[in-house]
Amino acid sequence: MSLLQKENQTTRMPTAGVKKGIMTRSKAGVSKGENFDPNTKRKAEASPPKGRLTKRSAFVDITNAKGPTKATGKPGLKETKAVLKDTTNVSHTAAPKNKENKGVPNYLRPTFSTQQKCTNENQFAQPAKKAEAKTRETKEEAKVEDVTKQAGITKASLRSSVGKRLSNMEKSSDASLYESAVESLSDESLTKDIKCKSMEKIEEVPKIKTELAEAVEKKVESAEARLKAEPAKNIGIKEEAKEDYLASRLPKGVNDFDSENLRDPFQVSCYAMDIFEYLKNREERYKCKDYMRNQTSINADMRAVLVDWMVEVQETFELNHETLYLAVKMVDLYLGQVSIKKTLLQLVGATAMFIACKYDERIPPSIEDFHYICAEEYKITDILAMEINMIKTLNFDLGAPLSYRFLRRYSRCAKVQMPLLTLARYILELSLMQYSCIMFSESKLGAAALFLALQMKKISGWTPTLAFYSGYELKDFAHIVLFLNKMLREKPKSNISTIRNKYSHKVFFEVAKTELLRDEDLQL
Repeated sequence: MSLLQKENQTTRMPTAGVKKGIMTRSKAGVSKGENFDPNTKRKAEASPPKGRLTKRSAFVDITNAKGPTKATGKPGLKETKAVLKDTTNVSHTAAPKNKENKGVPNYLRPTFSTQQKCTNENQFAQPAKKAEAKTRETKEEAKVEDVTKQAGITKASLRSSVGKRLSNMEKSSDASLYESAVESLSDESLTKDIKCKSMEKIEEVPKIKTELAEAVEKKVESAEARLKAEPAKNIGIKEEAKEDYLASRLPKGVNDFDSENLRDPFQVSCYAMDIFEYLKNREERYKCKDYMRNQTSINADMRAVLVDWMVEVQETFELNHETLYLAVKMVDLYLGQVSIKKTLLQLVGATAMFIACKYDERIPPSIEDFHYICAEEYKITDILAMEINMIKTLNFDLGAPLSYRFLRRYSRCAKVQMPLLTLARYILELSLMQYSCIMFSESKLGAAALFLALQMKKISGWTPTLAFYSGYELKDFAHIVLFLNKMLREKPKSNISTIRNKYSHKVFFEVAKTELLRDEDLQL
């Protein structure tokens, strides 16, 4: 069933290939009254038959490219004919006649260029040169043996003389070692000037050693004196100094979440503050404008139906929450620049999910899966064409700041429990369907969702820790809190109830059933 038919109906109808109701949770255990573990992984009930589908790249169809054969991986006979025929235009000489070439077709006979012929002749001449060199070496060795026999020198005498020389060198001092080595040389091989220069260098060795030792001692003494004079600046001297240094850069009453997780490489505590400050600075660049006044075929209600369907797709394929938020952001950015017809709205949403999966998922679904989940309303070529158009329109820039990332950062710094974080996620996910929320700041929207969850659970207010890590005071996003609270109090619509049904399940701690607050009860 298409999205347009779904939007026109008053009751919720299942899409093709997807069962009615909640998408990625098992109803068997709950209906039978069995114990349910909220930490277990959720599985989709009616995911497309992925066993028959194949992965395919959206930009280049590499899997269907014609190339080597599958069995051997080598080019076949047709490919070799084509390659050899292309080489006929190259200047070459005829191959040397050989009995082995008889009966072989001309296009399979080897051809030799003039340069290759010369190199091959040199290769044939190399074994003869090696044989001549070996005969020379053997003749020289024979001459050396004849001379040693005439002088009466044997191998045993040479070994004994070398051993004595080494023993004398070990017993002698450094100076005598160099002296004996120099004196043992004859005047014919070494002149008197070289002897004098070598002796001067030997005498300078102890002087250099003493100068180096003195310099090292001075540096050690100066370093020790500096450490004693300034113990607070050197964090590595004492743990107390380290704690004082970390506490000095934080206001009072703020928990140092980053220093507590320095040993966790996945927290990147050294760069966390800089990363989120950078994301906050980029928010203005990705700010969405009021584009509905320029759209003639769609309205805010149709957008809400589209987002509700995208949440259903996210649950079906078990995608990350970041993928959903990025896809919705891409839809708003694209519609802010391009005016489309009503019939293409679902194609825009499906393509945005397809691109977001490539950006954020480790194993993204294939394009056939998205073709199936759209009830085959569009062709695969339509999805690929829309993908190219959307990426070009967005100028290939997909690194938009997301409210969900800010919410996770704030909740970690405040060390909130999972039920409270799930309630904040529910509030933030409902805001995706609200067209008015696209004008809000992503970081402030995440802060407002967390504060409203804290108020609904009656835990605490906006603590100094949250104010420090978010960079906002309560007055900076109080108007967003009032808007979100009004959104929660609205009567739910039957055709866009996926998010409420999703968070009414035990997997999500039934946070959708949490008691609502009036505006007067909020501590703003």
